[in-house]
Amino acid sequence: MATVFPKEWLKTKTQKEVHMMSLKELQKMFNVEISKGLCSKRANELLINKEKGKRACHKRRIIIKRIFLGLADFFSIILWISIVLYGVLYGPLKNVTPDIDNLINILIISLIMLAKITVIAFQEFKSFQMTKCLQSNNYTPVLVLRDSRWFKIPVCELVVGDIIEISSNERVPADLRLISVMNLFLDKSIITGNNKQK
Repeated sequence: MATVFPKEWLKTKTQKEVHMMSLKELQKMFNVEISKGLCSKRANELLINKEKGKRACHKRRIIIKRIFLGLADFFSIILWISIVLYGVLYGPLKNVTPDIDNLINILIISLIMLAKITVIAFQEFKSFQMTKCLQSNNYTPVLVLRDSRWFKIPVCELVVGDIIEISSNERVPADLRLISVMNLFLDKSIITGNNKQK
């Protein structure tokens, strides 16, 4: 058996602490009784909040934000400054004969920036494709304890604090705190690419 906890905790101290907590502390933190599971009303409230959070995070916005951040790093700022300086030195602004070398430099730096944008966009696209592939398991049924009864629900309907049971040859459906374990073997090849089991 295991209990689900939020992914945001992976980057916080709390995630480390949750694995060392006693069952009483876990029950208090997640507002759940381990023998009964979440009540359906609380689970529905948490699911609605989870869906709102998903809608707020738009993929296209994230890609644009990451491209912008990629074009605002130290190296990119130097390239932007170079474009401006070569533009000033090019000549038309000073009413002198344009220097073709400066124009060539502007074009080369602009091509470098365009290549950088293309690489960032491609990496983000591949990242989303991989995430989509991993999320294809979102509708796989998982055994969850709610209102003292075991139900099979899709993985995408799991919420923080759910008590679930994982049997052999099943995929781990979420970030979990293991409560009780018997003959545990994990195949981490989907994450590591290594076929060894632990």
